[in-house]
Parts: sequence; C-alpha cells; structure tokens
Amino acid sequence: MRKKIIVWAAAVTLCLTALTACRSTQQTPGEYLLYFPVSRDVSYGAALGTQRWEGGDPPDPRELLEVLLDGPTQEGLRSPFPGAVTLQFAELYEEEKLLRITLSEQYGGLADMAQTLADACIVMTVCQHPDVDQVEISSDGFWASRPASRILSPAELELDSLLP
Repeated sequence: MRKKIIVWAAAVTLCLTALTACRSTQQTPGEYLLYFPVSRDVSYGAALGTQRWEGGDPPDPRELLEVLLDGPTQEGLRSPFPGAVTLQFAELYEEEKLLRITLSEQYGGLADMAQTLADACIVMTVCQHPDVDQVEISSDGFWASRPASRILSPAELELDSLLP
C-alpha cells in the first residue's frame, strides 16, 4: 500500500511539474484554449498542450466539454479519453461556480496518471469559463477514485500554487 502511494505521489508530482509549462501559452482575453496531452512521440517538455477554441460565440461550459471529448484536431496532441466517452450530464451551480459532470462508463476505466491527465484537461479547459472555478467529475453516476477531493480546481493542478 505504501509503495502504491509513493508511486502515485511521484506520478502526480511529474504531472504537476509538466502542467506548469502550460501556463506559458499566450491567451488573449475572451479566448478559450482546449487542453490535451501532447503526443506520446514527444519525450520531453510539457505534459499538456493547447488548441484554440474555434467556435464563433463564447462557449458555455458544456460546449467546451463536448469539443474536448471530440479530441484534438491539431497535430502533436492526443485525446486523454478512452474511445466513446460521452458527456451524460452537466449542471452548473452558479453560486459555488461549480460544474458537476457525469461522463460515460468508459471514463471510470482510467486510473493513475491517465486519470490525472484526463482530469487536468477537463479542469484546465472548463475553468477558463468565468462561471466555473471548480469541477466535480463522476463516471456513469459513480465518483471516480481520487485520493483527495472529488472537487477539482486549476489551483490544485498547478505546481506554482503549491510552492511557498
């Protein structure tokens, strides 16, 4: 059990370190970025890359999720989701700025680093929306196993926020 916790902690630390590189992406006000893992062919650098939102009007959080689940169109990026993952439910709790989502059963098959990357892509993408500060993710009605909180925010994913 202790070895599993150490391996998990090391994986999260690596992911968090790589995520800080995503912050260097230049983003203009009103522009949205979709976060995806970089291709497996890349053996160094950031874990996540970005692709600009190509829709015309400012998207709502559900639209951002749908496009994210469709996967990237930009070369050098890949989808963090197993095939056929769909959005089953999305509800915004405006007072808490909380987006509660339920994804199809396939999402529940993710574990360890794959789950961390997929969660990070969702959180970093939808939390750009001014009405969303945090996300709660379940799979087919069941809460994904996470060692800490079920509610995730970008601050929890950025290494800089953990440093003094």
